[in-house]
This record gives sequence, structure tokens and C-alpha cells, in this order.
Amino acid sequence: MKTILVIEDDADNREVFREILKGQRYFVSLAASMPTVRYVTMMRPDLILLDHWVGNGLGSHFCRQLKADPDTKHIPVVFISAHCDVERLAEQCGANSAIAKPFDVEHFISAVQQALSKH
Repeated sequence: MKTILVIEDDADNREVFREILKGQRYFVSLAASMPTVRYVTMMRPDLILLDHWVGNGLGSHFCRQLKADPDTKHIPVVFISAHCDVERLAEQCGANSAIAKPFDVEHFISAVQQALSKH
């Protein structure tokens, strides 16, 4: 079973992501604040869904840290944000893809599956 780490500070959004992903038979780990790169290294998720604005930091900064670390650079990161130019932001920080909020559930599932298939 693939493990997906969802980093999202909004409780309602975390719950929506969890329900969608559990329905697709993924193991879901939720984080309400930015974890450390070391935590991600120990957890070894197959995919990270990362919001841009998280209470204790910027997702773009954390994504750059993940992609710069040899132990985590291989983990696909899907940026998910209401940022007006989420695609450009994701590209600049090294994320593998981006999903704009609000999102279509089918598009969300497809983006997750595509990111996991490349892992």
C-alpha cells in the first residue's frame, strides 16, 4: 500500500484529502504543520501533497529543502494550493506537479496516480 504524506494546515482540507485518498486505498499520514526533512526521511512516504501556505512555513521553501536532500529528493511532491500561479510556483521549487484549489476530485486522483506511477 502506497503512503501519502499530506501537509495542510486547514483541518477541513486535510479531512477531504484523507477521505479521497483512503477511498483510493492509500495509507494517508496527515501533518497540520511543516515537518522536518528528517521526519520525512524516517517516514519514507511514496508521495507528498504539499500546501503552499502552512502555518509555520512556506511549502515552496520546504519543497526546495526536500529536493536538495539526497535522502528525499526522489520523493514526488505535488503542490496543492490556491496560489494564483500554482503551476509556476511548483516549477520554481522543484515540485513534480501542481493542483490548483479548488480542484476537481477526478483531476486530483489522476494527478496523485500519475505522480505515484513515476516514483
